[in-house]
Amino acid sequence: MTNWLISIILPAYNAEKYLKEAIDSILAQTYTNFELIVINDGSTDKTEEIILSYQDSRIRYIKNEKNLKLIRTLNKGIGLAKGKYIARMDADDISLPHRLKDEVEFMEAHPNIGACSSKVYHLKSDKIKKGYYYPCTLPAACRFCSVFRTPLSHPASFFRTDILKSIMYDENKSALHIEAFVLWGEMALRNIPMAVIDKRLLYYRDNDQSICHTYTDLQLENHKKRVNFMLNSLLE
Repeated sequence: MTNWLISIILPAYNAEKYLKEAIDSILAQTYTNFELIVINDGSTDKTEEIILSYQDSRIRYIKNEKNLKLIRTLNKGIGLAKGKYIARMDADDISLPHRLKDEVEFMEAHPNIGACSSKVYHLKSDKIKKGYYYPCTLPAACRFCSVFRTPLSHPASFFRTDILKSIMYDENKSALHIEAFVLWGEMALRNIPMAVIDKRLLYYRDNDQSICHTYTDLQLENHKKRVNFMLNSLLE
């Protein structure tokens, strides 16, 4: 079995409620060769206290002196990553113990794939149900889907580091709150294959305070503009 270093980027902003569960789920992975880059994005709650309570040498703690917001924080993490692969993780989600193992094995078995993700479980009020939002698994279907919606689960995503560092997240206002949709679209336009592993490897928490609930109008506006851009780009 391969033993490549994986860099996991976990941005955290006022994440005290669920952060410990998120970190614990990474530390419990069956694949153990990773660095967990936890970036405290100017939190004012107990986020820092929770992070500093861990003594695991695989945790790299980064503190933003001011709130940079998600996109710039993610790009900061990408710049710090040392691994062959980069995995995403949100501060309110839970990775299943074999997530990293399954994702790295998939990428090693499919060297043409630039990024992958998995299907997910939905977790709300401690109730768990299977999610069906990501029906596409094959690269051609994911590329087509990327024109209209996110083809891969962002919190469960897994990248080849060199590819992600060559693209980065778009920091323009037009990408605000749709950073994953823009990223997948950029990969599609560059003909970088993407795929979804036909397994559920993450508990995605339906959090009422998440961006998709608190910035719905702006998210939809930017989404529509991006769909038009993608259609125009592909039809040129």
